[in-house]
Amino acid sequence: MVQTCRSPDGRWLLSQQYGKCGTLFFSRGLNGKRMPFRSLLGCGMDEPPGPNGASGEGEFWAKPHLLVIGDNVSTVLSVDPSTGKSRVVAGLSDFLVSPNGQWVAGEGPGDPQVTHQADTVYVAAIRAPGRCLVVPGLADIWGFTADSKNVIVTRYANGNQLRQYAISSLPSGCPTGSNGVLPQNS
Repeated sequence: MVQTCRSPDGRWLLSQQYGKCGTLFFSRGLNGKRMPFRSLLGCGMDEPPGPNGASGEGEFWAKPHLLVIGDNVSTVLSVDPSTGKSRVVAGLSDFLVSPNGQWVAGEGPGDPQVTHQADTVYVAAIRAPGRCLVVPGLADIWGFTADSKNVIVTRYANGNQLRQYAISSLPSGCPTGSNGVLPQNS
């Protein structure tokens, strides 16, 4: 069984044979050449994308044809099938991509002085390496507004509450390094 999904511009088709982890195939157009993309990823296409391409660890297309992939060890990559190049965007789990394809929001390590759980929501720019914002307080990612200007989280202060934060108002300060959200070289 093969799972497929087409890029928003219709130029690329991503396919993966069910049960064969680690290799995704891109093909251009209907009769295009197949280009393998090999990685240490888990089965990124185990869960089909939901609304706005939303799934947990999986794949999302960001317009026009940049693929954003998550693995089972909390790494978010972007892959450009036209060049075959990939880049680590952030170390996030349970991530979602904004409807406009500019942001990825997910959960990452909080302050180790407070807790060792992934309970802080970070918002990282997909196409701008090193641009990363922090949602204040303990929270889980819930989504984005339709215009991609706000991130929606579930906050755990004073009971569970859905809150939305304007992305333009979020502070920077994502941790870097092997245990951080951003790679060391961002």
